[in-house]
Amino acid sequence: VSAGVSTKHDSIDITGLTEPLAGQLPSYKATLDDSKYEIYDEEFGYIYNGVTWYDLTDDTNLDKDDKFISGHSYKVTVEVIPSNDGEWNLKYATINGNEALVEEADDCYLVSYIFNA
Repeated sequence: VSAGVSTKHDSIDITGLTEPLAGQLPSYKATLDDSKYEIYDEEFGYIYNGVTWYDLTDDTNLDKDDKFISGHSYKVTVEVIPSNDGEWNLKYATINGNEALVEEADDCYLVSYIFNA
């Protein structure tokens, strides 16, 4: 009987994002609890500090000056990378304590969660 190789997957908690509230601006300040990973501090298009907000109801990205609309659903995505050229082993994450989806992209992990305003 051969023993299987066991890999311990990493888990992170992302906090600090203000949940959508109708009439309020989106929050682009996220914090990470784990020194093995860091937020990919990218500023590109609709990505600010590695954070993107997407209005699922209107099928559009939010800009910094767009306000949340009552009754809409919003997907927040945080870009995360291993610190100091560490291992790419992230499988589990939470955003503000909510179980989040973790997807591996070409140059980062995309950690996302859907909120309702």
